[in-house]
Amino acid sequence: MTGFYNGSEINSKLDIFDVVSKRVNLKKTGSSLTGLCPFHSEKTPSFHVNLNKQFYHCFGCGEHGSAIDFVMKIDSLSFVDACNYLINTYGLSVSKISNLNNYRKNQDKFKSCVELNLLVATFFKENLKKSTQAISYIKKRGISGAVAAKFLIGFADSNWNSLVDEFSNKEKKSLLIELGLVIKKKNNDGYINRFRNRIMFPIQNNFGQIIGFGGRIIDNQSIKYMNSPESFIFNKGNELFGVYQNKDHIKKNNQVILVEGYMDVIRLHQIGIKNVVAALGTAVTEKQIKKLFQLSDYQIYCFDGDSAGIKASQRLLKLLLTLNLDGKHISFAVLPSGMDPDILIEKVGPEKFSKFFQDYTITIENFLIKYLSINLDMKSVSGKATFKKNFNIIMQTLPQSEFKFFLNKYVGEYIYKKKYENIQVKFEYKDFINRPIHKILSILYYNDFKIEEKLILEFNKNKSRFEKNYGPKITCAIDYYLKEGLNDKFKSIIEETLIDTQEREKILNIYTNFFKSFKNEEILREFNETFSILISK
Repeated sequence: MTGFYNGSEINSKLDIFDVVSKRVNLKKTGSSLTGLCPFHSEKTPSFHVNLNKQFYHCFGCGEHGSAIDFVMKIDSLSFVDACNYLINTYGLSVSKISNLNNYRKNQDKFKSCVELNLLVATFFKENLKKSTQAISYIKKRGISGAVAAKFLIGFADSNWNSLVDEFSNKEKKSLLIELGLVIKKKNNDGYINRFRNRIMFPIQNNFGQIIGFGGRIIDNQSIKYMNSPESFIFNKGNELFGVYQNKDHIKKNNQVILVEGYMDVIRLHQIGIKNVVAALGTAVTEKQIKKLFQLSDYQIYCFDGDSAGIKASQRLLKLLLTLNLDGKHISFAVLPSGMDPDILIEKVGPEKFSKFFQDYTITIENFLIKYLSINLDMKSVSGKATFKKNFNIIMQTLPQSEFKFFLNKYVGEYIYKKKYENIQVKFEYKDFINRPIHKILSILYYNDFKIEEKLILEFNKNKSRFEKNYGPKITCAIDYYLKEGLNDKFKSIIEETLIDTQEREKILNIYTNFFKSFKNEEILREFNETFSILISK
């Protein structure tokens, strides 16, 4: 539908005052109208609307444009969606290139579909009120009633025919089939509910219209997550979950965070992190990235800390690097192994999660370096040569831009001027080896050594000083090890402590990445020397 509308024609049939005044409190000042700018925070009005020339301009942040531009910016819409909104809201008669009758039929059908989805969402919401199991599940996941209501969370019970029975009207039943909310029985004898025994998450577009559903099983007897199928009104690769609820917070923070799941968005919203959206169970697409660009130039991509999440982040990195990133500020958050935001919140608590998120967010250029340097010795000539070869391949995919120019310069400094120690300090295991306590913990975690008696006596003599330097939990864990050797009690304390200090993944992998090639006697010698230094400080 690109090029379907003539923007000039639409703007000519609108009064920009009618459009802007719905969102901004405007007052007459000289020959123009002024108000507080909706695109940045300010106390003194610098946002002006010129009625004669029919444009707006902010002298504070520089935003400028027509009625269509205003709607595109404030609602994070594409040109076509903004035109649709203005035509429908103000009843404009605008000439179109394609068939007008077909367009009106499609608009009527769209309206019928979203109206039915709202009825279905209401039906699921009523089901939730009746299900103690579903309510218990939501409470267990830390979701309050207010947040559940805000996201219109409902419940599809285990009944096979409830939607068909509830919406028996021929037209509604036909739409249920088309939207994929009911599916044919295996013997083709009638229809059954697609979603059963699932917590239901309505998927809303920018205007709050429900265009699809996601369902999370609560008894683990089936596929964990399920989405509505593609339909006339729903395309998973085009949409993002949580935009409608969180777009104001995104604008306020001037930052958007993309996560993997519905529950991640909702749990983060619950603890006050409200500038978050999610992809819909698919690999992130270019259209979704461009929607994120419309929301904010500052973006953080946060994927689960498992092999699938790592692969997804690497795929996304490659896709992002095919786009023009001038003016964009893109980062990646690297979660510990086996963690997603929801689980991590549960493990470390809201306050520590926020600090973790800040500490382990790295810029796109450093994430690229991390990705390209996997399994390479960047202090060797062959490692640098392989890195440079792979980097050159990626550079060929980048469009000509200022970002490309400075990325090439930045990575060149990394290779030739040995800046990798500073770049990698947060996420490369080897660099942590320079911190003795990390070395000790990684060796103990992976080995059941008999420690020299003199070191044990020295540790006991200096235990209070050691505890002051490294904390009671680590001291207690090492004490257990010295008395009982490697055991589950020691491991559980270390794992808990390392999550609390936000370094678990880095420290627990030092052994694999650094000591792997050492012989046992070499590791023990390394331990004895380092531990002796620590306890004598």
